[in-house]
Amino acid sequence: MKFWRTFDIEVIKFVEGRHEIDFEIDDSFFQHFEDNHLVEKGNLTVRVNMKKGANLIEMDFHIQGKFRLTCDRSLEEYDQPLDIHETMIYKYGSEEVEINEDVIMITRDTPSVNVAQLIYEFILINLPAKKSILITVMNWMMMILKEKVELSIWMMILTKMNLRTTQK
Repeated sequence: MKFWRTFDIEVIKFVEGRHEIDFEIDDSFFQHFEDNHLVEKGNLTVRVNMKKGANLIEMDFHIQGKFRLTCDRSLEEYDQPLDIHETMIYKYGSEEVEINEDVIMITRDTPSVNVAQLIYEFILINLPAKKSILITVMNWMMMILKEKVELSIWMMILTKMNLRTTQK
């Protein structure tokens, strides 16, 4: 029970405006979900940027870190990086009901919103279709290139790696 309360956001206590709430995700997080066979280990940080208005609450989730997967080809475990942004809207209404996958209606006297299941689902829907160490390395290199690391540096590294393997 204590685990679930860790992920409560007491929306009734916040005034209108912007607020930041942070959560830490570790291996124990994944053990609290039944029938979870996809992700069992991970270290992630979750920052929820909440914008509370008169008629709705908008929560932007930034989930960043890595979790452990098993490669579909080699069956070896590897760390899969994750850096995602997801949004959930809580709209005030007469009852608590899910309107669609992005909008949930809550009453004005709803004391808190638990985001543990949402975070878990956001992680699961962002799992790669093919879990592969090679694809992860290639994606990692592409992220680095996008961050404007000079291509010449990578070419030197790859050349040195090639020289080492050919010398053996």
